Amino acid sequence: MVNCSVSKEFLMKRFISFISIGLLLLVISSQAEVKPDGEKAWKHVEYLSSDDFKGRKAGTPEYLKAAHYVAAKMKEYGLEPGGKKGSYFQQVEFKDWRHFEPPVRLEIVSPQHLLFSPGRSAHFFPNSGTGSGILKAQLAFAGYGLVSHKNKWDDYGNMDVSGKIVLIIPGAPEFLKGTSRKEKSLDSKIKTAVKKGASGVLIMNIGESLRGWGIPEGADKGTCPENFLVMTANSSLLDKIFYMKNLSWRSIVSEMIRGKRPHPFLLDLTVEMEIHYIHEDRTAPNVLGLIPGKHPELKNEYIIIGGHLDHLGVGLDGSIYNGADDNASSVGVLLEIARVIQANDFRPDRSVILAAWAGEELGLIGSRYYTEHPIYSLEKTAVYMNMDMVGTGDLDLYVGGMWEFSEFFALLKKNMKEKFKKRLKYRVEYRGSDHSAFLPKGVTCLSLRSGNVLTRELDDEHPEYHRPGDRPEIIKPELLQQAAEYHYDNIVCLSNLKEDLLDPKFHMNFLHKDAELVDMHCDTIGRMLNGEDLSEDLPKGHVDIPKLKQGAVDLQVFACFVPPPENKA
Repeated sequence: MVNCSVSKEFLMKRFISFISIGLLLLVISSQAEVKPDGEKAWKHVEYLSSDDFKGRKAGTPEYLKAAHYVAAKMKEYGLEPGGKKGSYFQQVEFKDWRHFEPPVRLEIVSPQHLLFSPGRSAHFFPNSGTGSGILKAQLAFAGYGLVSHKNKWDDYGNMDVSGKIVLIIPGAPEFLKGTSRKEKSLDSKIKTAVKKGASGVLIMNIGESLRGWGIPEGADKGTCPENFLVMTANSSLLDKIFYMKNLSWRSIVSEMIRGKRPHPFLLDLTVEMEIHYIHEDRTAPNVLGLIPGKHPELKNEYIIIGGHLDHLGVGLDGSIYNGADDNASSVGVLLEIARVIQANDFRPDRSVILAAWAGEELGLIGSRYYTEHPIYSLEKTAVYMNMDMVGTGDLDLYVGGMWEFSEFFALLKKNMKEKFKKRLKYRVEYRGSDHSAFLPKGVTCLSLRSGNVLTRELDDEHPEYHRPGDRPEIIKPELLQQAAEYHYDNIVCLSNLKEDLLDPKFHMNFLHKDAELVDMHCDTIGRMLNGEDLSEDLPKGHVDIPKLKQGAVDLQVFACFVPPPENKA
């Protein structure tokens, strides 16, 4: 016979033990969830934006080194290769890749020595299409560098420019009517100078107003002989050249134009120029890591999150543009998201791709190449989430696409932390990054930037944008952590949602809001004349101000019927 009291006591102890173990497992599970760490993300930024990478210009060995680092970290964090043939890379073709390898140099060597600074806003800069090498030669002024038999105009006259560097003005004087665009082109002027035996051309960056032409055109590939150098001199350098010989280039040019007579002459002054120009086809990889989905059907849909890995490289003056905020910050966040996904053993229903793009700074080359040669079906890509410059500024989350894809974004907001909802800011019609490659393909796109939009004012939240001061020291780990947590949450949400993320209505909504929508005729103004307040969302009628905003109408033309006057005759 069983002792019932003992049996009840035994069962109670077992029950309490099970409850305790369950609670303990819940606590352990809660404690085990790994959160993004801004300091860990910052370490990636610090490494990728160090001087060793020389600004990560796509197509350089330093960019390739950065790409290998990102691929190695993706592998370390458990991502499968997302590129071609079991690789993390998708090789991107860079046609007509151009690069000036330092040093770029121009100096007066006699009658006295002066060294000048390269750069578009400095003393001089080299022109694309130039030859390469070191050239030391006397200067010769040849006006516009034109020889036109039709206009009886010869800027060279009888001047011997053999072995000389020819100073020429862009374009042609207005009084030379009928001068063709081809005659005025830099290519034609270079060919004329080469034919006359010159060794180089120094373009005077001036127009007839003497206010400057900005950035004169470059030469076509193959126009310049191998050692024929072409540079542009800004007015500050021209002053130094002519004033050294007690001359005024302004007076000389003014008299030439007013007198309608060429005025070629040699300057008793020698300069030395140095250029090392590369113009060729190259490749650079996009870096792609894959987390395959586990759902039998949804695994064939894709969530892509990415940002560009490249930056500007090295400036003409040798300054390194490290690109910490733009855009090592986003790549650091990307790698931190990968680490957290692995640490939490997250297994998504939909497949997730992490991407570091090549060549954004050269014109979205890498992301456009991907959308033209997709590895994963664009028709099955539910969303592309872009990051660009997420390391400086305040805690505001500026999100491109939040308005254009409002119905899609509403799915995210349902599951979004309140702290993030409060920081969201609309960034309407934003196109300036890699998501722009996906939009024409019908892919839903969102793009994040920390802080505010670029203003170029003293209070700009990205103050070192495209400057050598964009270094890891200005990056805030708390912003990296926020971007990583925000996107990790979005990935978890979207990859497991049961809603149809490929619904065509999302892109139709985008097209509707992106278009310039104009209604040229509407009689609703009559209702306002009868006392209705069109600024309110009215229960009756199709048109009021709130409805126009909701419908993304850009221009509404109101009409009011006016009857003809009565004919009292």
